[in-house]
Amino acid sequence: MDRAIMTSDLEHATEDMERSAPPGHVVRLREWGSERHHLLPRADATDDIDAPHKIRVAGDHAISLTACDGKWTIRAVGSTRLWAGGAEQHAVVLVPGIEVRVGRTLLLVEAEREVRLRAYCQRQLGWGADRQVAVDLALRALRLARTGRVAMVLQGDGDLVPIAHGLHRRVLGLDSPFIVCDPRRTETPASVRSPTNMLSAIAAVAAGDGGSICIRDRRLPKDFHKALTQLIDPGCNVQLYMCIERARKELVLTGVVPMELPPLRLREAELPQIIEEYVKDAIAELEVSQDCFTKEDQSWIRRHARSMGDIEKAARRIVAIRSTANISQAAELLDMAQVSLTRWVGRRPLMQGTRKRSSAA
Repeated sequence: MDRAIMTSDLEHATEDMERSAPPGHVVRLREWGSERHHLLPRADATDDIDAPHKIRVAGDHAISLTACDGKWTIRAVGSTRLWAGGAEQHAVVLVPGIEVRVGRTLLLVEAEREVRLRAYCQRQLGWGADRQVAVDLALRALRLARTGRVAMVLQGDGDLVPIAHGLHRRVLGLDSPFIVCDPRRTETPASVRSPTNMLSAIAAVAAGDGGSICIRDRRLPKDFHKALTQLIDPGCNVQLYMCIERARKELVLTGVVPMELPPLRLREAELPQIIEEYVKDAIAELEVSQDCFTKEDQSWIRRHARSMGDIEKAARRIVAIRSTANISQAAELLDMAQVSLTRWVGRRPLMQGTRKRSSAA
């Protein structure tokens, strides 16, 4: 594990993160592959904390923290050794997203954004103790991908584009462009239902400045390899998501650790929590009442959903239907055509308790 952490790519990624990290107060130091963490007092930009705040890590190792200009600095105490960016350090300014090794313990520096991103990765990969290393490897892959040096590879069953889009929103924000490059579909602008689609990868790179492009491995655009030369250019500010089917694992690039999503059939016990998380997202995005989703709705999704994308779509649409008087109002809330939502309900009949609200349509 130590050698993997000390790769040159990770060193450069740490430096890039320090230069370009978004604003955010560091809230905790979390130990790699676990829920164990050390909460930090908030350090406001107007308050300096001169008295060291000591943290003991893994028994005999200790670090001290001081705050200046709203940022925490950690220093090794006694014989403890401190590493960051591939080199031993006397002191490290804590920037959200970086990794710091204290003795033999690796600490992840997290602000609220990192906490939320980890929660989303747990939703996709699992909450069990045996999945925490996979979650942290995915977070590391996202950080490396953000530098533009490697692609973010998603691997699993079904359509992985919605998951890539979810990661993109949590890494770069809602306002940054996310462009799917699928030559089997027509060119379409972004809508509430789906992201922008473009046929040319080169055009997608040009339009995606400051954002991401997403490509399915079975649907490579004709100019994909030409676009790759632009994507690896240091001046390019576009992140690449590659969606690869589980059966085509041999296509994963050397040196890239894919975010491999387990099949839903292996996560039966976690399905209620997965659905609940997507429902919370839908309620927040649509700004509706929190009591608009029932146990019967959850049972319906569990019976019919075959992928994470199915769960996300069904959660949004059922929440909209439950929160409005009829299909017309639900479609307006979702910013989609009434006929499309009516067809969706018709093809996937909901339980009677849900349909009664749509009877006026």
